[in-house]
Amino acid sequence: MTSIYGFICTFILCIGFASAQTVDVVAGLDKPPYIIVKDDTGFEVEVIKAALAPAGYKVNMLYVPMGRSIRFIKAQSVDAALSLDNQANLPESWLSDVYVVYQNVVISLADRNVIINSIEDLNNYTLVGFQTASNVLGERYAEAVRTHSGYLEMADHHRQVKMLLLGSVDSIVMDYNIFQMLKIQLDPDNLTTVNIHQLFPANPYHVVIPDRLLRETFNRELKNMIDNGDYEKLIHRFELVDLLELYNRPVSASLN
Repeated sequence: MTSIYGFICTFILCIGFASAQTVDVVAGLDKPPYIIVKDDTGFEVEVIKAALAPAGYKVNMLYVPMGRSIRFIKAQSVDAALSLDNQANLPESWLSDVYVVYQNVVISLADRNVIINSIEDLNNYTLVGFQTASNVLGERYAEAVRTHSGYLEMADHHRQVKMLLLGSVDSIVMDYNIFQMLKIQLDPDNLTTVNIHQLFPANPYHVVIPDRLLRETFNRELKNMIDNGDYEKLIHRFELVDLLELYNRPVSASLN
């Protein structure tokens, strides 16, 4: 009797282990509050973990530069990729429902008296964009920076903000929420005053999931999270500007 009971318990455990499938998810490098590599967390990380957990999936996060992230998902060497949109030249059918919204802005040092009223004005100042900015911020932006000798892109958001605060560049381009968190970390006494220039519309992002069943699972559970308030709880936990409201906000609305 004991041996039969032990066999049944072992069989049940084996089924449990077999059903807990691991999903490899690739994301860009550190960009708190969305991606916090050190703690394997962040708003986007917690959204996909929470969305896939009810279906028995365990998420294994991989953090690489965004350009490599796109290559990985194109080759389908991972199951999913975060923070991508339809500008990444991926099959539209692979895109999940919108799960996060970014608001990219230009940030300049107040004491530089930078005047930026249009995208074309960016050519008058040194500027550091995030990696892939010239691919995702529209054709006008891509055209403006294409021959701009004072422009470069980098994957490290911390370095972007450091360069601005040290006065190494006049301005940077990045998501408002990312900048706010990194500035608090790098300038806790708020010694540096900056100006926010809102030139871009809000950017909705998707999880890229080639597998249809996995994508449908994510979409279904994401909707459940939004409906039951769990999504809103994550917004407050990571102290984000209300992303759903941001998605519907005119670009002229103030973030300050």
